[in-house]
Amino acid sequence: TYADADGPVAAVLGAGAVALLVSAQIVDVLNAIKDRPVAGIHFVARDGFIAHEVWDALRSAGHDLPPATYTALSRSVIWRAGLTAVTEETVHRFIGDSETMTHVRLERRVGCALTGGDSPTALLSAAQARKILVQNAQSIEGASAVLRQNLLAYLRSHGVLAPGHHLIVDLGWTGSTIA
Repeated sequence: TYADADGPVAAVLGAGAVALLVSAQIVDVLNAIKDRPVAGIHFVARDGFIAHEVWDALRSAGHDLPPATYTALSRSVIWRAGLTAVTEETVHRFIGDSETMTHVRLERRVGCALTGGDSPTALLSAAQARKILVQNAQSIEGASAVLRQNLLAYLRSHGVLAPGHHLIVDLGWTGSTIA
C-alpha cells in the first residue's frame, strides 16, 4: 500500500505520473517516426531530460532507434526570445490580471533590468507591473533581440535548424508532446 511506501504518498504518485508522461512522449515519437522520415529528434525542458534518458537507455538496450538530443530550453526562453513589441496592448499577455509580483521577479520574467517601481521587493499589482513594462519597452525589446540571436545559435549548435523534419518533444501546456 502507499502508506507502507518508503517515501511520501505524493512523491510516489508524482513519480508514477511522470513515468506515464515520459512513456507517452516515447510512444508519440515512435509513432511519428513510423509515418515519415525525421532529420532529428530533440527532447526539451525538464520532462525532456527524463525522456531523453529513457530514449538513450532503450537505444543502449539494443532497440533500433535513431539518436536524439536533449536541448535545455524552456517555454519561457522561447517566449522571451519572441518578444518584439512591448506596448499597452501586448503587456496583457505578459502578466495575468490577478497576478502580483515583485520588481525583481518582473525583471526575471523579461530578462533584463527595469527602471521604475518603489522597491525591488514590494509587491506590484498587475497594472503597476504592466506600466513598468511599457516604460521599459526599449530595454525589454533589446534584451529579447539578444536572446533571440543566442537562441538561434544554440539551436543551430544542437542541429535543430538543420534541413529536414525535426521532432521537438516537450510536454506543453495543452498536454500535446510533439511540435
